[in-house]
Amino acid sequence: MSFHAAEIRLFRSLGDSARAGLSPASTLARLAEQEGEGDLREMARRLEEGGTLSEAMRAFPRRFPRWQTELIAASEAAGRLDTAFYAVAESLEVSRRFWLGLAPKAAYPLLLLHFTPFAVYSMTLGLEGVGPYLFKVVLFLLPFYLLGGAAWWLLRSPDAEARLRRLPFARGWMKARFCRMLALLMRAGLNFPKALELALEAAGLSAGRSLDSALGGAGFAETLGSLGLFAPTELDAFKTGELAGAYDRQLDVVASLTEERNEALLRTLAALLPPVIFIVVALFIASMILRFYSRLFTGAMPGF
Repeated sequence: MSFHAAEIRLFRSLGDSARAGLSPASTLARLAEQEGEGDLREMARRLEEGGTLSEAMRAFPRRFPRWQTELIAASEAAGRLDTAFYAVAESLEVSRRFWLGLAPKAAYPLLLLHFTPFAVYSMTLGLEGVGPYLFKVVLFLLPFYLLGGAAWWLLRSPDAEARLRRLPFARGWMKARFCRMLALLMRAGLNFPKALELALEAAGLSAGRSLDSALGGAGFAETLGSLGLFAPTELDAFKTGELAGAYDRQLDVVASLTEERNEALLRTLAALLPPVIFIVVALFIASMILRFYSRLFTGAMPGF
């Protein structure tokens, strides 16, 4: 998995080229030649015909989310494209660091889980052959895959957000993502209702009454309070930021603290999972040994 590597290279290259005085069209054409990407070649063509970069990005919604397109559009109007390119790249790098940090923490427990049935049923391989051995391995792993499939199905259902909000880690991730996005979009010059709409979309959250509150003229802290995501102390920080005009700074602080809590939770889970798996495996092996000796004892002493 690339974890946004291609997108980061793209926006970093656009930022460097913009600061060097090169046009986005020439940069996209060069990258298209280097990487052989038809999307970039088509975007360069649209720019050469007089279109704007944000318009070219809108033609590829699967590649460029709305928050990126609207941020670039606002920066085009303000003449700050280089800053916007770097801001998008930095946002993607935050997400990339998160997933790259999660991958090694999950790798060992997953490896241990998959190794367990192969080791536990090794005697079956010698006594009964490959077919029964693989059947038992698959039977052992099947419940875990069914559980994962059920979780994936639930997360894709219409009320998935309500379920995710009840999970500490998922709730924290959504909160941090929302805060980062909202700070980024407001720094780019988008008005609060538009930035709020895009940040909610980027974080996978529904607007609910919060967007209506923002459009109706409600304050920054009051609108965020209607989301039901933030603790009272965090809302107090937003009120302070609202009075000082430092919205983005307070959002970044809340995002950083939330990310630290998420990291601590991940470390705890990563440390606990292997011992739990070892205990389950030990109990499983103990039950197999007991069943073996029980059958042996029953066969040797049928009268008892």
